[in-house]
Amino acid sequence: MKKLYTFVFLICFSFISVYSQVQVGTGTVTNEELPIEPYYGYTYSQVIYTSAEINSSGDISGISYTATAETTLASCSDWTVYMAHTANSSFADGDSWEPFENLTQMFTGTVSIADGVVDIIFDTPFSYDGSNNLLIAVDQNQAGFDSPTHDFYCSTTSDVRALTYYSDSTNPDPTAPLTGQIRNSIANVILNGITQSCTNPTLSLDYLTNNSAT
Repeated sequence: MKKLYTFVFLICFSFISVYSQVQVGTGTVTNEELPIEPYYGYTYSQVIYTSAEINSSGDISGISYTATAETTLASCSDWTVYMAHTANSSFADGDSWEPFENLTQMFTGTVSIADGVVDIIFDTPFSYDGSNNLLIAVDQNQAGFDSPTHDFYCSTTSDVRALTYYSDSTNPDPTAPLTGQIRNSIANVILNGITQSCTNPTLSLDYLTNNSAT
């Protein structure tokens, strides 16, 4: 019987290891200017993801965003990404940015998109405590703009969970952001490197013996 328990444990462990990521948001809403607005020259945004949505803790090794099939990032691929723990669960108004001194820069450089997905790998993981909410800020600095059909997928929220500023002429400074626009939405994101608690995945065993399982 001990061998049987060990076998089932190994199956569960393998399942969790392969899927070491947490996805927050599965909506198909567009035109929210989150995490960036490809149709404008510059964007700076902040999005709050609640600890209840993430339901995990640990080292976040990178993030992924999903976009429409047309999106190329040809004119908007110069990104700087920041993260922060925050006690805030929403934004009060267009000036309630999380202070720059609370942010940790996780990535800066040129991003690319493949099959509608932007994958960003951090040089140093962000250690998420699982108790505070998580804030992700994205600063897009490349001049120029792409087509209006180029956009990222978002999910609608009941409260104001995002703040964004976008402009063709003014490149916002994250250390002193200009008044932005609030959004009742979040940019769909995948947090890589962490896994939700075992209560969320569903593991089904259809056939089980001492030596095998389906």
